[in-house]
Amino acid sequence: MAESVDESPLLVVYRHPQLNDLQAEKIREFARAEAGGKYNYMGIIKQTPYTVTRKVCELPVIPRAFRHLCLNTMAVVQVTPFSSDRYFCSQLVVAAYNYAGLPLTKTPAEWVAPGDLLHMRAGDIPSVVPVYPLQYIGHLRCKTSLWQRNCSLADI
Repeated sequence: MAESVDESPLLVVYRHPQLNDLQAEKIREFARAEAGGKYNYMGIIKQTPYTVTRKVCELPVIPRAFRHLCLNTMAVVQVTPFSSDRYFCSQLVVAAYNYAGLPLTKTPAEWVAPGDLLHMRAGDIPSVVPVYPLQYIGHLRCKTSLWQRNCSLADI
């Protein structure tokens, strides 16, 4: 984690509003069990065309119900389900929360991209609908820039 923090100019913390200590431990347990596991390259390869074509469904003028129907239809066609004991980053996060009994979304984990997790926050318009909007906690790391004028570091 320290290496990832050092290499990233921006790290933000969001938390599930219902998360308790037991569920947090289950999430850590799942992550530890998967540490050192193989990366899900096939999942990323299968998700790549979906990531590009789904932008058509995400246009702001499209009503929410139709947007989700469009996204789900594209995902079913382009990201066919498969069983694997491998994960890519956002897939691991969704699977860990599912393991803890605290699902982030009802969307299959292999359909969820990293940006989808970011947009599950309260007050955003998510492509992947969260069970509960995530709460902003703060930044682990933040460098001010033209786009990010101020930052508050998380106290976690």
